[in-house]
Parts: sequence; C-alpha cells; structure tokens
Amino acid sequence: LMKRIIRCRFFLFTMMLMIICVGTNIQQDKVNAVRRSTLKVKVTVSKNSQIIPSESNRSGVDIVNNAKVLYQVEVKAVCKYPNGAPVSRRKIKFSDPNTQTVKKVGWTAKTNANGIAYATYEVRGAVDFKVNATVDDEERNGDVRVDITGSGTETIDVIPKSKYEHKFRITAYCTAKESEYSGAKTSAPGLSGTYKKKFLEAVKVNGSGLTEGGENIIYNDATDKYSKNKPITASGTTPVANKTIAASSFCIPKLCVDGTWQRGCITIAGIEKDGKPIYYRAEDSGGDFWRKNDWNIDVYVGIGASKAEKFDARYNTDKNGKSDRMKVVTYLGNNKNLW
Repeated sequence: LMKRIIRCRFFLFTMMLMIICVGTNIQQDKVNAVRRSTLKVKVTVSKNSQIIPSESNRSGVDIVNNAKVLYQVEVKAVCKYPNGAPVSRRKIKFSDPNTQTVKKVGWTAKTNANGIAYATYEVRGAVDFKVNATVDDEERNGDVRVDITGSGTETIDVIPKSKYEHKFRITAYCTAKESEYSGAKTSAPGLSGTYKKKFLEAVKVNGSGLTEGGENIIYNDATDKYSKNKPITASGTTPVANKTIAASSFCIPKLCVDGTWQRGCITIAGIEKDGKPIYYRAEDSGGDFWRKNDWNIDVYVGIGASKAEKFDARYNTDKNGKSDRMKVVTYLGNNKNLW
C-alpha cells in the first residue's frame, strides 16, 4: 500500500511539473515572439561636405604627402521610419575602411532629433570610398521589445577641387630690378663687375634680378653665389607673372614623383581679373617655405618691386584701408593646364 501511495504521489508530482514546464514554455514563446519583432527603417547615406583641414585628426599625418592632399569628408546618414518620421535618438554605426588611404576619424553614436547622424573620414587624395551606416537599436515597453534596424550604403565621391579650412597669408615677390635701387655698388660672389648692394640683397630675397646692363642673374642659396641666368623656379619652370606662386609643399603640392613634377593649382578668393578667378600654380619655393605649417602664398608678379607694391596695394587691403592679407584658397588639383 505504501509503495502504491508513493508511486501515485510521484506520478502526480511529475504531471504537475510537466504542466508547469509546458505552461512556462508557452508563455516564454509568446514573450520571445514579441521580442523578436523587427521594425525596418530606411537609411540614406550621402556626402555632406569636403574640405582640406588645417590639421589632421591623427598625430603625425601631414596635410600633403607625396604630392597628395588630405581631404576631410563629412558623411551624413538620414534615417526614417516607414511612415516618414525621423528615427530619433537611435544607435547608429558607420563603417571604417581603415586603410592607408581612407580612415574614419569621428562620428556620432546616435541619430539626432531629426534622425540624422554624421561621420568624418580623412582621405588621402581624390579617391572614392564606400560607407555603410547601420541603425541597430531596440524599443521596450514592459515585456514588449521591438528591434529597430536598417542600413544604407553609398559610394562617396571625393573630387580634387576643395577649399582649405585654413586661410593663407598672401604676399608678392618679383624679379628685382637694379634701376629701382640707389646707393653704393659692391662685388657679387660668382659674378664679375660690381652691382648696387641693395639690388643684390633684393635678388637674395626674390631669387632673381635684372641688372642695369640688361642681364638676368639668379641667386643660389645653397652655394651663396650669384650667376648669370634667367629666372627659374624651384621646380625647374620659368616663372610666369601673376600665375606662378611659391608655397610650402606641406600645404600645396609641389614634388617630383616618379620623374613627373606634381604642382598644385589654386585660386585665391578676392583676386580676380575681369570678374573671373585667376589661376595659380605652385612652382616655386624659398624662404621659410620648407616649414610644414607655413600658410603663406607668394605670388610672382614679374620684374620690379613696384609691381609687388602695386599687388599689395590692390589685393591686401580692405575697403577701409586695413590689412586684409588672409584669404580663402581653393585647391583645384595638380598640373592643371590653366593658362
């Protein structure tokens, strides 16, 4: 009898346990079914802006390297629900190519009130790259969970033309003209005869000069000597008035790469002719232009200091007569045939 009672109790306990488990599983399945519900959202990716930054977000990265500029590209992701409402305050991730050419350097972890998020990429040279933006978040209401997901991918087009974030100080240089100078004459290392001392000093500063006898001379900073020669730029070209510029190759490309000179071409805001921008090419250097962050452009204006003075008077003063040397510069690419 006792054995039967024990068997009956064990049977009843087992049945109750099975009922509880089945009930629990059914209830869990209902909860899981709700939690597994998904709301798909639309994510549209596009380029928002492009500049050449004042400096990289990463340590040790130059604005120009191997004659290629560094672009900072901002990408925008617009996220909307199926009804068109913005996907506000939701988690979002942007892809990172993480190559030597393209690197993600900044981003927002959530969309804003308008369903928009941004990511910033640094790109070496004008190359296209793909960006994927993915919304991955959830909405809870008690035991109810809705997974909010969606993604969008776009190829971002990086074009050569771009404004520099940092303004440039604009100055002028020339081929010094001996007839514009007075004072005593002196000998010049590397040349026979004598020349006005102030003229020779001007040739040192500008790189070239025209003597009173009609001879072209240049100065070599490496040898500290003068020689008879026509003006020649650091990249081997003949300077062209109001076309050739000298600038730091760390700011504007100027480098011989695989036997071909890469010379950056630019325009300068406010410097125009007949209402159209004047195009310049970085062909020359000198002075402090070896420094990395020398935001200065020296425009070659031809023969005579008077032309440099005229340039300064025209372009480097505002309407109130105050100095206005800092200008917005737009990079156009290298080796453009602009004239």
